Amino acid sequence: MEEQKELAIRPADENTPTAVDAEALIAKAIEKNLPVETMEKLLAMRRELKAEWARDEYYRELAAFQAECPIIRKTKSVYDKQGKLRYAYATLDEILSQTKALLQKHGFSYTIQTEQKPEAVKAICIVHHVAGHSESSEFEIPIDQGSYMNAAQKVASALTYAKRYSFGNAFGVLSGDEDDDAQATGPPREEKAAPPKQDLPKPTSTQADIDAAHEAIDAAFNDGIIDKDQWTEGKTWIGKYQDNKKALDTMRKHLADERERQEGILAANSGGFDDSDKEAVDAALEGANEPAK
Repeated sequence: MEEQKELAIRPADENTPTAVDAEALIAKAIEKNLPVETMEKLLAMRRELKAEWARDEYYRELAAFQAECPIIRKTKSVYDKQGKLRYAYATLDEILSQTKALLQKHGFSYTIQTEQKPEAVKAICIVHHVAGHSESSEFEIPIDQGSYMNAAQKVASALTYAKRYSFGNAFGVLSGDEDDDAQATGPPREEKAAPPKQDLPKPTSTQADIDAAHEAIDAAFNDGIIDKDQWTEGKTWIGKYQDNKKALDTMRKHLADERERQEGILAANSGGFDDSDKEAVDAALEGANEPAK
């Protein structure tokens, strides 16, 4: 029991990795011929300490790599049909050429795995460090089905983009401002110039013109000249053209003409017959009702 206590409280050399300290503990345990159960616990502790130490080494070297890694140059340019530069980006080859020496210096290597789905592709960048720790970064992008490429080219283009971003995300590599190379998975898209700014026309109507138009359409509805749907449509029309005096006057004239037309029809239909006409009609009706002789 005294030997176990001595092993448990043995101080670690501050310049020696904890994984090595665990090795020293195991060696001491073997020397003292400790029970198998104690050896199993020491072996489990060694695995945990080694994994923790490897993870710490990974992040320490990653921080050092990022501190030394330059902003990646964008050497690939894309132009529109008029020869105007649309955007620039860094290719995967360019990123690797600018980071290869630093990755080796800090003990990193990587592998990239890919997955293809019916409408998307995924790239998985697995970063390995010499200490034994590994981490991965995934990037998935849809396949542009509308691009002017054959099926194989569409997949390859999307994979290239996904690989570049999974690698960049894994190592925290930057290439200046965010590029727009997602368009590389599809056909070049034309830039649309902003429409020229146009000055709005100045109003030609006054508030009195607008009020008169509202009064005219309300009166027409109340007098039965127009129906509910026409009244609603007219109100909307007034709101749309409220700055145009000519349009408002035209609407008022249209309502006045319609009123005159309907009043004329009403007057004609309500004229009736005079007394002489009525007597002649009555006589004709009486004759028509007599039975034939």
